Amino acid sequence: MNTDKAYLLGLIIGGGVFGNAEDVFSIRLPYKKWGSYLENPQRAGEIAGDILRKVGQMFRAVYNLSVQYETTPGGTWTILCEGDTTAVKNDLMHYGIACEGELRGTADISQVVLELVDDNLKRRFIAGLADTIGSMAKSQRRFTDEHQIISFEIKGYNFKFVCELCRLLYSINCIPDQVNWNHPNIHCTSDSYYAQWNKGFKLRILLDQYAQFGAFAFRTKAETSNENRRYKEKFTLRKDVRPEICISLHLPYIQLKMMLACRKLLGVGTSFISGTSALLWDVNTPRTVKSGSSSNTLEN
Repeated sequence: MNTDKAYLLGLIIGGGVFGNAEDVFSIRLPYKKWGSYLENPQRAGEIAGDILRKVGQMFRAVYNLSVQYETTPGGTWTILCEGDTTAVKNDLMHYGIACEGELRGTADISQVVLELVDDNLKRRFIAGLADTIGSMAKSQRRFTDEHQIISFEIKGYNFKFVCELCRLLYSINCIPDQVNWNHPNIHCTSDSYYAQWNKGFKLRILLDQYAQFGAFAFRTKAETSNENRRYKEKFTLRKDVRPEICISLHLPYIQLKMMLACRKLLGVGTSFISGTSALLWDVNTPRTVKSGSSSNTLEN
């Protein structure tokens, strides 16, 4: 095992699709809008360069295969690996991975991980997965834009793959932030695109964490990582500002005064809003009530 082979195995397991043909297999890159030449022609050109210059050179050196690519307006890229595929299939079978259909849906990576004997090999294998199934759309975040995420999108019901990848990430001190299991209760189901449930697992890592311990081979992926990390800095909250909870109530003023009794239980700044009067206060300031054009300060 060397670093180039470790990377290619990650790439193949992440996106590899095998059919009946003996002299070709494909690697699917489900980039969607992020990789669409309609959405971002410059990025699409850079992705093409990454495929031909980086992936193509490694496949020629390691497996003596030539590489071409196809892409769609929707942003799905397909790398076509052509030539004698015997060596690739032998390597996959050596690690207990059947060369049938879409690999990441059924692949067991435990035997591969055993041969990743140092952190450099581990990072290169993970980089292959990140370049295929690592999504960095800005919508990939933990609740707010200040927590940007790389999300490993694992199709199907391959629970063991998720667990093995978690262990591998932990072994290089790259700690996963969230795992969204393949169940509708864990994901948003409002998108009509997912009317028939087929969303898979999402293994999500904070970009700052991944940038420190992980890796990419695609220049486009690395640049997007840096761009998203700069983007999140715009939304970093001041540490000395306490959060404010906003509660909408349609209550008369007398009932709003009664709500003040709960302020010590809440322990954070609170905004009460009603149709006829409004009360906005913070725990560190006098309680001020505005009703119409008048205002009064309430005693604590």
